[in-house]
Amino acid sequence: MVRLAADVLAALPKGSRSRSCLVLAALRGESVELASIGDSNAFVAGAANGLASENSLLIGKEPLAGVRAELFHLRFTRADGERIALVSDGITNFIPDRSLIPRLLAESPSDLAAARAIAEAALDGGAGDNVAVAAFAGRAGV
Repeated sequence: MVRLAADVLAALPKGSRSRSCLVLAALRGESVELASIGDSNAFVAGAANGLASENSLLIGKEPLAGVRAELFHLRFTRADGERIALVSDGITNFIPDRSLIPRLLAESPSDLAAARAIAEAALDGGAGDNVAVAAFAGRAGV
């Protein structure tokens, strides 16, 4: 994640004021590595809150090299078939009761239905942009 953020920062035009949050997940069998910069986050079906702690880090604001990894990086083990969603700040900023996100993940019949329900909840909450959701509930051993 640090290298990716450095590459993005280096590619910005000199003097750019662009700032962005980001969330990434790498799935390997039952293990999930998660990196979250800013107020993007990840959620697991049935959990009470987002997985990552919100932070004030932004790509384009400062280099991540030297920043304590525990501010934006974590690992966890997921159960087989457990649905996970990665969401942008258009979701986290416009769904006032974030416990709705894990409930929608758990109650939706498919990954697509879960992603659509979460996006619609943010749009209903007033989001106008940055509404992005990726949901996945595959076998943990894959």
